[in-house]
Amino acid sequence: MQKQRSGWKLIPAVIALHAMPVLATNGHVLHGVGAINQSMGGAGIATSIDVIGANYNNVSSISFLTGNALELSVELFAPDRSHTGVISGGPAGTVDSEIRAALLPAFGVVYRTQSPWTFGFSALGIAGFGVDYPANNPDPGGNFNPLALPQSLGGFGAVYSDYRVLQMTPSAAYQVTPDLSLGVGVNIDWASLVTDPWPAAVPNASGFPTGTRDASAWGWGFTLGATYKLFDHLMLGLVFKSPQWFGNFSWNS
Repeated sequence: MQKQRSGWKLIPAVIALHAMPVLATNGHVLHGVGAINQSMGGAGIATSIDVIGANYNNVSSISFLTGNALELSVELFAPDRSHTGVISGGPAGTVDSEIRAALLPAFGVVYRTQSPWTFGFSALGIAGFGVDYPANNPDPGGNFNPLALPQSLGGFGAVYSDYRVLQMTPSAAYQVTPDLSLGVGVNIDWASLVTDPWPAAVPNASGFPTGTRDASAWGWGFTLGATYKLFDHLMLGLVFKSPQWFGNFSWNS
């Protein structure tokens, strides 16, 4: 019997040894929030490991956190970005974006009452992107990015963008039984966008206009969740997240 148990314990180790690295993103949305949830690869639908990840992934799971808690997390995000431009039979080159590291804050708090109710709140940076490509000058050898030429020479010139999305979620969870919890959360979103040049506008004789002034928009949505504890180390989670309805960005032409 002891040998059989030891064999079961070896299964996770064997799986871990054969795991392959995966490089992927979820568009411009982070796959995880906060340092703890990021270390789990964003998994959190049926886990109650940390306040930030629980309130973001499944609001009902905050009922299974132990006691009241407040968490603050900051991540450093510094991706490598490059852009390659090619003209058939013509010049080709790559432009590297200037390194712009970003700090990603995350805050969460959970309050357990003496009743079956548990309340939570989180404020998170959940999405974004940005580049800072310098302009390219023509090279007689053709080793330059034609799309990064100055606009006067038919390119886009220097390209800069900065997009950010912040989400705040007040939530409430009700523990129906010791093993079942239901939750609801309201998502309050804020997004900002800066881009230069502004490619959505009609270019004039000087090229595309700039869009360096911040454009921002508010949005909202909701989250419904259920968590069921099967055993001490096995839980099931079910989540429905609505679309996030945003207002329109606007700019002056």
